[in-house]
Amino acid sequence: MSLCNKSSAFKRKLSALLCLCLIFGMLGQWTVVQAVVEDLENEISYDFRNVGLDGELGDPVGWILLGKPSTEIPKVIKASYGVQLQTNPTNAVNNQRSFQLPVEEAGTYKVKFRGYQSTGGGLSEIFINGELIGHYDFYSAVKGNGPTVELDTKINLAAGTHQLTFKTISDSNLTPYMYPSELILVPMEPEFAYIDVEAPTRLLSGETGQLSVTGFLSNMEPVSLDKAVIQYKSSDESVIQVSQTGEVTALSAGTAEITTIVLLNSVIKEHVHSIEVFQTAGDIVVKEFSYDFRNVGLDGAPGNPIEWTLLGKPSTVVPKVIKASYGLQLQTNPSNAVNNQRSFQLPVEEAGTYKVKLRGYLTTGGELSELILNNQLMGLYNYYSIEKKDGPFVIMENKINLSQGNQVLTLKTISDSIYTPYMYPSELVLLQMLPELATVSVTSPTVLPVGNTIQLNITGTLSNMETADLETATIQFESSDESILVVSPGGEVTTLAPGSADIKTTVTLDGVSVEHVLSYYIIDGNLTGLEIFVDTTKLYMGRQMYVIVNGVSDTGKTIELNSGLIRLENSNPSVASLNNLGVLTAHEIGETVLTAKMLFAGNEIMVSKTIYVTQREMIPLEIPIVTNKWGIMESTSNPITLDGSLQDEAWGNVSALSDFVTIYENDPAELQTQVKVLYDQNNLYFGIKGDLNGMDDTQSEMIELILRLPGQFEEFYLLPLQIYGRRSVSPGHEGKRILVQDYVAEVDVHDRYWTAEVVIPVYSLNLSQIISGEEWGFNVIRHRVHEAPVSSWFPLKTSSFWEASSGGNMMYHTNLNSESRYGRLYAGSVGNGLRVWHPDELKLLYVDFSSKQIVIPSNQANISGYNIQLTLRTPSGASYPLEPGSIFEQGGQTLIDFTHPSLSEDGSYQLEMIVGSTSEQIVDMAVISFDREDVIRTGDRMVNDLEQLTLPKIGVVLTPPSAKVQQLLDLIPDQLGIVWAGLPDQPNMRPYQLFDWDPEKPDQLTSAHSNLTYPNELYPEDRVLMAINAKGEVVEYPYYEDAEGKRYFHTAHIWYKQRQYVLNQIGALAASDPSGAARVLLKFAQVYEGYVPVYDHTWNNRPLDMEAGPPYPYYGGMWDWWFFMDLGQVNKLSYAYSLIKDTDAFEQLSRQTGVNVREKIVEGMFLQSVEFIRTYSNRRTNMDFHIWRGLVEMGKAIDRPDLVHEGMERLAAFVANEYFFDGFYKEITYSYHTQSVNGNNAVIGLLNGWTDPKGFVSQRTGIRLENLNMGAQYPILQDSQDLMRDLTYPDGMYVPIQDTWAWGKRAADPNAGSLLMPASGIARMVKGLGVNQSQLYMTFTSKYGHNHYDPLNLTLYSHGQELLPDLGYTYTKYRNWASSTMGHNTVVVDAQNMQLNGESQKGGRLESFIEVDDTLQIMEASQANAYSNVDEYSRQPWFIGFEDGAENEGYVIDIFRVSGGESHEYTLHGDANRDALFETDLLLTDYGPYLLPEGTEVVLPEESTDQGSAGNEYYGYIYLRDVKQAELTGNTYSLNLKTNDSGVERSGLKITGLLEPGQNELFLARSPSIRNTRVSNIDTNDRADDYTMPKYVLRREGTDLKSTFVTVLEPYAAGSSACIQQVERMTLDQGQDSDVAVMVTYGNITDIILSSSQKTDQALVVGNIALHGKKGFIRLVDGAVTKMNLIDGTSLKYGDLEVGGEGAVTGDVIGVYRQVRGESTNAFVTDVDVPDNVQGQHMIVTHPDGTTHGYMIQGVYNQNGKTIIAIQDEPGFMIYPDGSSQMQFFPATRWTGTHTFRIENLESTPLQVQGLPDYMVEGESARVLVSAFDETGTLTDVTDKTVLHSENIDVLELTDSGLVTAKNSGDTVISIRFEKAIVNRPVTVLAMTPEWILEKLESYIESEEVGKPLSDQLMNTLQQADHHEAKGRRDQAIKSLNDFLKHINNEAHTDEISEQAKEDLLRYVEYLIDKWQ
Repeated sequence: MSLCNKSSAFKRKLSALLCLCLIFGMLGQWTVVQAVVEDLENEISYDFRNVGLDGELGDPVGWILLGKPSTEIPKVIKASYGVQLQTNPTNAVNNQRSFQLPVEEAGTYKVKFRGYQSTGGGLSEIFINGELIGHYDFYSAVKGNGPTVELDTKINLAAGTHQLTFKTISDSNLTPYMYPSELILVPMEPEFAYIDVEAPTRLLSGETGQLSVTGFLSNMEPVSLDKAVIQYKSSDESVIQVSQTGEVTALSAGTAEITTIVLLNSVIKEHVHSIEVFQTAGDIVVKEFSYDFRNVGLDGAPGNPIEWTLLGKPSTVVPKVIKASYGLQLQTNPSNAVNNQRSFQLPVEEAGTYKVKLRGYLTTGGELSELILNNQLMGLYNYYSIEKKDGPFVIMENKINLSQGNQVLTLKTISDSIYTPYMYPSELVLLQMLPELATVSVTSPTVLPVGNTIQLNITGTLSNMETADLETATIQFESSDESILVVSPGGEVTTLAPGSADIKTTVTLDGVSVEHVLSYYIIDGNLTGLEIFVDTTKLYMGRQMYVIVNGVSDTGKTIELNSGLIRLENSNPSVASLNNLGVLTAHEIGETVLTAKMLFAGNEIMVSKTIYVTQREMIPLEIPIVTNKWGIMESTSNPITLDGSLQDEAWGNVSALSDFVTIYENDPAELQTQVKVLYDQNNLYFGIKGDLNGMDDTQSEMIELILRLPGQFEEFYLLPLQIYGRRSVSPGHEGKRILVQDYVAEVDVHDRYWTAEVVIPVYSLNLSQIISGEEWGFNVIRHRVHEAPVSSWFPLKTSSFWEASSGGNMMYHTNLNSESRYGRLYAGSVGNGLRVWHPDELKLLYVDFSSKQIVIPSNQANISGYNIQLTLRTPSGASYPLEPGSIFEQGGQTLIDFTHPSLSEDGSYQLEMIVGSTSEQIVDMAVISFDREDVIRTGDRMVNDLEQLTLPKIGVVLTPPSAKVQQLLDLIPDQLGIVWAGLPDQPNMRPYQLFDWDPEKPDQLTSAHSNLTYPNELYPEDRVLMAINAKGEVVEYPYYEDAEGKRYFHTAHIWYKQRQYVLNQIGALAASDPSGAARVLLKFAQVYEGYVPVYDHTWNNRPLDMEAGPPYPYYGGMWDWWFFMDLGQVNKLSYAYSLIKDTDAFEQLSRQTGVNVREKIVEGMFLQSVEFIRTYSNRRTNMDFHIWRGLVEMGKAIDRPDLVHEGMERLAAFVANEYFFDGFYKEITYSYHTQSVNGNNAVIGLLNGWTDPKGFVSQRTGIRLENLNMGAQYPILQDSQDLMRDLTYPDGMYVPIQDTWAWGKRAADPNAGSLLMPASGIARMVKGLGVNQSQLYMTFTSKYGHNHYDPLNLTLYSHGQELLPDLGYTYTKYRNWASSTMGHNTVVVDAQNMQLNGESQKGGRLESFIEVDDTLQIMEASQANAYSNVDEYSRQPWFIGFEDGAENEGYVIDIFRVSGGESHEYTLHGDANRDALFETDLLLTDYGPYLLPEGTEVVLPEESTDQGSAGNEYYGYIYLRDVKQAELTGNTYSLNLKTNDSGVERSGLKITGLLEPGQNELFLARSPSIRNTRVSNIDTNDRADDYTMPKYVLRREGTDLKSTFVTVLEPYAAGSSACIQQVERMTLDQGQDSDVAVMVTYGNITDIILSSSQKTDQALVVGNIALHGKKGFIRLVDGAVTKMNLIDGTSLKYGDLEVGGEGAVTGDVIGVYRQVRGESTNAFVTDVDVPDNVQGQHMIVTHPDGTTHGYMIQGVYNQNGKTIIAIQDEPGFMIYPDGSSQMQFFPATRWTGTHTFRIENLESTPLQVQGLPDYMVEGESARVLVSAFDETGTLTDVTDKTVLHSENIDVLELTDSGLVTAKNSGDTVISIRFEKAIVNRPVTVLAMTPEWILEKLESYIESEEVGKPLSDQLMNTLQQADHHEAKGRRDQAIKSLNDFLKHINNEAHTDEISEQAKEDLLRYVEYLIDKWQ
């Protein structure tokens, strides 16, 4: 074959070859290449009929379809010719299909192809491995097999699989298919096909390398390149140059590509190789590992790689992590140290040295951030860009050594932007560098005798964990103390003297230096043995102890050894495990042998010790108790001479109450006191004697007599009696105290004692007499001001004191009443023949949480076989009878086991034990008093191993104090110091934060208000206050005193500044220097021993004697100036402790100092600080959370779960005691509630997630905590959070209840519905959802702080505005206006604010809360206690939706009933946040500048405390200004509230009022709106008058006035108008006072609203409408009824339509279930039946004191014969076993009496009942027809579906189909039931008599239904029968009636009577005959 016969393609290739030959200068050497021979015999055929589809193997195997299944477009369908490929050329995805082509042998191949052709085919391209090898046209006008075509290109194929692709390229609008049939590979002679180049991939600048080229034929056999032409080329000769021999030379850092071109046998092949040049070896990247942030695993999902995952909180928790197309979005917050970063787990495949490369996404929301790897900063990345785009890769500047395995990657935003910048990481690449020297190991014996010489052995490890070659390394040595040992340059160590020294070895390899320090212990002599020191050889399971090994020298001296030198072995790790720090942990019973080994001078020394692990024994422990704090108050008939001497004979016969004890510790008082008590019918007598140890003029003393009257638990009487001295004490006990006003007292003071006599008349205690046998609570408290601890007869626990001024009178505070710190005194006798028994040797033992044991020595009482009764009384007074368990004798003692309910109340419990002998008629009673905290601590000591301190897990090096540590040590003062320090040159300044202090000048203060420094000579501290600390040392506080007596403590203030500085530094120190922080903590623990408490407040500062003990100062403490903050300060130290507690820094320091450092810090400082705070009384303030948080933080820091539980319980108790049971803080104001909740949240955040240590069970609560969820544990906490969102308007603004800042805002609940907060007194009705919702609020709140005088206030929010606002909180001059009654939307009675007293404080009563449906909602409350002169004060707003109106549209009808007083003023005001006014058509005239009589003198307020005045008039009137009076005509008035914003019309409110007979006056005015406060939080007097709001008052006056205000309020949107056309008060035909019937008309709709006070059973009747009940609603559309609702009643009639029901369900509450007590549901128990259709309604519970609460019903079910009414939320109260009950939340009201409930019935299906008369006569029948509305609103006959029931079937009988027959005279009720509807109709049956039949006959005659002569005959017989019956002749009467029957049945008279008349008369007469017979 000649060259000219080759294809054009071949010619083109030849031309290219010739050109290349010219390039190479090779034409002279050119030889013609012979043609290649085809191997036709070995053709390889691939038949498409055999291709494998969708998992088939194919023939040959591997000949298969690739990609999508054959059934997906483009489809692949097998056919007889091969396959059909249904491709689409216009779609880049669906225009091709590929197949896997298996090739057995590598080689050069020619390709042939054959296809099928048809009109549906088209032109296609054919590719192998992406290379186009030819075309084929599948089109033909005639269908059939196409030709076999040899494709254009031969191809080299390796052995294996290749990809064959067919791609249609037709541009036809049709869809051409491809029909491949066969592909054939034809083997050719192998040719030169490939080259491979071996070359370096990286070089250092200046290095050279050689390229090596190898060639291969297409069959992969090597080919010689000897005759080949080879050329090389560099892409960047500034980086790498390459010679034509293949030598490469690196010139500069960078990357270049070396291209190798080989020409052989006319074939040219190229190879490109990249070489990277590095300036130094440290820049070389060995390998790269990429991590795509799109593949990171979130929230437990695996990543790619698997362990590439998010760490920490879930991705949905702030800071959120969101996946994006570019990677991740990290929603961090740079201003929050917690939320400014996110961490990831980064799996590293290979250990080594790495740099990091990061790429991110850039936006305007991005910012600068840090990339941190294993806490090491690697570099920065900036995610900010003005345009959104993919950012560049940035290589971080720092390197890091990483081990193989998981690392921690942290991305942290560091922007200081006020916005919240995010981070957007896309990809991270780890660049593996050349390995560096990572660690150095230096080994040698380290315990050596003096005079020894050894050689150091040094090895190194690279970062890739390979051994380093140190031949070229530089090694340097340094001795820390050359007086002890020296080291030569070659590493030879010589010991010189005993002691410790270090040798630092520094190894430098390739520029990287690594240090190693080896500590040596040089001893004088030889080490001959070891000793193992442990606390005990018997260890309880679960406990730990520290194992210390010391050495013994040949001189017998003990030598402390470095634990790192000793190898401790443990023979039995399953019994007790030993960590590398020598901490032994006991696991199971058994024994293990500890063996210590070490090398000394190359020789091994060892010692062993056996440790036994045992079970900790639970031995019952004794609970502290008292048994003598009760007795008899003896009666006396002898007169007592009141002279204070106690000399009267009557006192001699009385036993004294003695054994006074100190507060808190309850130790015997140093100076004892005795008290005697007597009584007669008129007086109580007290004789008191107190010991003295001398006295002077500076001392003062006082006694408190405290009495709790029989049956009282909430209040107590107090008599403070000054014994001597000038300083008095004001008792401040928590609770309802009443000071005894009338009493007589005399005191007689001697040198060594004093005596006093006190007489209290019985009447002064509000008693008429003292009843024998009654129990009184009693205590006596003795105060010696500052001289000795306060003491009391009955033990007190918590307390504090406060002083008005330095040296002034004092006020003490205790929890005496709430904790029931009273003994018992029985008047005359205990009663029931009981004897007083004081068993002084009785013991009470702790068995477990709910089980205790009484132990009585047999020599005190042998009670075996006696009857024993036990009763437990709680601090709140509830009594629980207890069943004694086993009673047995053991070891000369009687043991009585018993169980008891949880001791959940703080305070003193009393266990009453009555022991009786039936044979001896002796009954003794003992009263055992004990404190709950004592029980808890006893239980914790017994059950929980709290004494076990944390032992180390991590070893640290105890380094000498650094300069920073030494500075802090030097700064720690020996005393607490003073915070409130004044400036003597400016004495009028408040002495707080007046000084600057610089740690560089630690002994000096600088005035912040002058250039003076302190202390100085101008104001010398030449005076001193002294106190005695706990060590008995004198503590001195120097001060300067000015001429006015003010004291200035500058040195003590320096102490405070120094201490605060160290406290603020230690956290960071602990993180960086554990041993340094340990030294600081030890120093604090040492000085704390000498601290004394300090009274620290404004101009009243002094140290206090520690020995005086509690009470401690309210303003003061041991760590701060206010005790609340004490734990917060000391917890700065506990936090530092928590950071280092797992290290052995404390143990190392202990060995150095000889002090148990850990114990001293924890027990000597931390726990003592806690104990100090525990002495304080619980004041239940908004500061208490500091203590709860302090306890929790301390507990977590020092591993004391009991403190965590205590903090948790204090929080829960605070909420229970200070919050209502619906979750509102007791001061019902949103703003103060939020403040309180925020404090709670600070603690809740610490508690959530807490899990108790293994084995711990709290003896405080009886539970152990696992992953604590405070909201679930204490639902009220969640409720308190939720209500903050609940009480917001749809626009998010706070609902301003009482002192709530109206400017407050938070996200509203878009799905908010109606709301009832029964305990707080807040009710809400709503229309619609979301931002357009309408809300109507009524409040009847209690008054416990930040009160407004706002009884039954109403607010309305609609169409985006607060149209009827509550002004809320202000501190401007209008504060008293905003809180006044007139300043609210309510009724003012007798021109005055509501009263505030004990009754009105409780707030109003909820009467009703009804949600009938979306159309109708009603709420009602009363608050008669708001005014003392009213009988009724109730409000009943109805919220009614329009027919077919928008869901948020409707109107309010407000019914306000007031009875009593002489003036009632109904008042509303309009929108306070916008420009607003009332428009009216009424004639207006000027009334005056104020709503006051002309000439009234007005004083306007100037400050927030000013009320303003109006002479003798109500001050509220001065805030109604520019007053107009409207002329009232007719029965209604109408106002239109118009509002606008900056001239733009906003929503409005149409107000229509219905007037009553009598005097009515209407006033319109302008009032202060405090808009700046409400809208902009500008609460200043200078802006308070900027805006006003419209106000109107409807006034009615009269004597003993009764008013029923009826007002219709219709809100409407901007641009709209009101819908209601007419409002009319309907005239009652029958009703009661204040009954209301109103007709509201709009369009074709008429609504009728009926409201009855139902003070009697009288019905409300208006025309054809009758209501038997409290509320009714009727809606008419075009005059037809479409809706009837009966609420709380039995019947509502409209014409012949009636809605009926059974009436309200009422009953007694006999039990309460509470989920928080472990019960399955919240519920009430009753013994009455409750229908199950009340679910979703509200029940109203009335308590014994008349207060009410409402609860939503969730369901009703029966249990053990009782009805359980399940409710949605917390019931709030409990009923105790003794029948008493108590609110379990604020205000903890205690009741005696019955709780009742009422569930209003709701009926809504009207029935039409026809045919049933009100009266029937015996024998008469009637057919009842019943109709009801169907779904279309059409009345339909439902008689056959109706159930009829007669209450008395003897009177009225019922048959099927509605037939009713009267049987006997009497009354009955017919119940007509259809589905859920019921109508009750009373029917009276009259007696059947001849006279009655005569009346019926006469009516028939009159209607001509009976004619003559029959009528005369019938009349005659009936008259005869009536006559005979009247005469008593019954037989004759019956005969006359039979004659009647003969006449009427005579066929001759058939035409004279109608059939109906005949039938009726026959039935009547036959019935009467039958009855008479």
